[in-house]
Amino acid sequence: GTLVCYAKQEAKTCADYGYVASCPTGQTGTAHSVKLGSTTSTCYSDCKASYFEYTVVTLTNSNNLYVKCYESSTSTDSQNIGSLTISFSGTPNPNCTSCHCPSKDATIQCGKDGTYIINLSDVNAKNCYNWSDIDSVSCDDGKQVANSSGDIITCNGKKIKFWF
Repeated sequence: GTLVCYAKQEAKTCADYGYVASCPTGQTGTAHSVKLGSTTSTCYSDCKASYFEYTVVTLTNSNNLYVKCYESSTSTDSQNIGSLTISFSGTPNPNCTSCHCPSKDATIQCGKDGTYIINLSDVNAKNCYNWSDIDSVSCDDGKQVANSSGDIITCNGKKIKFWF
């Protein structure tokens, strides 16, 4: 008979276990302690975004301005983030010296039908440019504010990236 010998194979990378060495930026995953050669390292699986993305939009119907908020992937409020305060403002028409744009805050519930804000033919809103533009979004506790689209804030204990 012939004796056949095989060399001992040792895992050298996380991929040898079906894992990754690190999750992509903005994601977290399940950590696994694995033996890589002669050392023990941490590898990851099930990487997922560490925040939820929500969209806040303005809608008009019969010249009435509404705001709607929903989770971008489900069109609902699956994370139950609760109510938000949406801040609006506008730029006065320079040809109207007595005109001013009302600042307006509105509290809305995410995942619900649009919340009525104002009738755009109202004298205070009619002479404003871009009055329906959203300035900021804040959580019901008012401590965290998204001042720009793409900002991430914590609402009801969950990290939320707002697009508006």
